[in-house]
Amino acid sequence: MRSQCVAGGASGACDMAAAVLPEGLLGQTPDFMWLGLLQVHIRDFDRRHVAVTGIVLIKPKYAVANADDVARIPQRYLKQDTVAVFIRATNTPHAQSVLSYTVHPEYEASTVHSLAIVELDTSDSEGIQLIPICLPTQRDKQYKKLYLTGYTDENDNLEKVIYQIRTLNNEVCDEYYEQTRVSDKSSIPSASVCGYAPYSSINCQWDDGMALVSNATSGVFTLMGLSIHGPGCTAPAQYIDLYPYISWIQLVTGPEGESFATTQPTPLRRDQPKYIPVHELFS
Repeated sequence: MRSQCVAGGASGACDMAAAVLPEGLLGQTPDFMWLGLLQVHIRDFDRRHVAVTGIVLIKPKYAVANADDVARIPQRYLKQDTVAVFIRATNTPHAQSVLSYTVHPEYEASTVHSLAIVELDTSDSEGIQLIPICLPTQRDKQYKKLYLTGYTDENDNLEKVIYQIRTLNNEVCDEYYEQTRVSDKSSIPSASVCGYAPYSSINCQWDDGMALVSNATSGVFTLMGLSIHGPGCTAPAQYIDLYPYISWIQLVTGPEGESFATTQPTPLRRDQPKYIPVHELFS
């Protein structure tokens, strides 16, 4: 079902489907067609690596992702060897080329886990239209009925997965991270949500770019944040809170999806690894 919604103050079509899904593995379902992966194909002599990170479609031409993953993709790989993959129909992956990306200014200043906007090339979509997720409004700031959804390959097959998330006070995450030394201060999002998966029966760990969503508003899923690589699913974990970035997202993508920003160069403040340090799928 498709309808009109208000997404972060700008009108546009977003996914108004009120899906009811069980927790756990979902397979290659058309539900959550806004859920995607950024795949980077890296050639190393006779070997081929596929590095991936999660992305979420927020407008027909734009997806949001973790800045630290996206900014590490060398420019020579971005247009030629990088694709955004979504599953729009059962067992039917759909790939789109990537044009550019823009990272939030705080990433280059001090914060590792911030946001990036990835611009997609929709000219080669062959009439295929993907419906983006709805963005939060002021009334959605109450973080109720939260779920985390993304992709897994634990069965050697790319499929979607969803977990129920219970929120905690941010102080709980701060204390847990300090005690376990999970990350340093630069890895803490400037705006975060703390939570854990209380009913997870899967031995798992969060990957970057999984979608923190809520269906507290009439059952319609709204993007509330993004996951960052961290502790196990049942441990307290921090997620990037999306709402404080809504104005910046609209500035970058434009009120009608026209970009006002240009591609950001890969920051040089951290040493570039030999390979992109994101989850390797089918390597």
